[in-house]
Amino acid sequence: MKKDDCYSLGKVTQPPGVKGEVKVWLDVDEPDYYAELDSVLLDMKGQLVPFFIDEITIRGKKSIARFEGMKTWEDTQTIIGCDMYLPLSQLPQLEDDQYYYHEIIGYDILDNETKNVYGQVNSVVEGSGQDLLTMLIGESEVLIPVTDDIVVGVNKIEKQLFVDLPTGLIELYTEDQKKQDDQN
Repeated sequence: MKKDDCYSLGKVTQPPGVKGEVKVWLDVDEPDYYAELDSVLLDMKGQLVPFFIDEITIRGKKSIARFEGMKTWEDTQTIIGCDMYLPLSQLPQLEDDQYYYHEIIGYDILDNETKNVYGQVNSVVEGSGQDLLTMLIGESEVLIPVTDDIVVGVNKIEKQLFVDLPTGLIELYTEDQKKQDDQN
């Protein structure tokens, strides 16, 4: 299985003791959804390797897992720091007005009032403070904060994302490009 067919679940962080358990960071909105998880794919030097889970204790995003065959602290050292993945088919179902970031890549970004198209979602940048959509207008990359006040709707059938952009946001990014073009 390739990473393109998977989503990031989180990361194996460290052993909490010496009995083969590891702490795992579940980078998901609903950690409890994964309480019955029986296996994950670990990124080991660029290869996704399946690991079976004997036991997992969900404690919010910071949880404890024991992988099959891991009985000692030494056994866990090969997986510490490995990113965890699951197949896209295991993503929880969402409501019609909800979306996963990987789904909206390529969606048209439309003004919610005028329905004019600004551009397309090129990528989503996840940050500790604010997630951002990126789109190109001409040669300028425009960053759009992902908030309920700005991204106000989605039409999955038409592949459209509706936004209420703050006044001047696009000009903030495109003004420098316009000045450069004028100078040339």
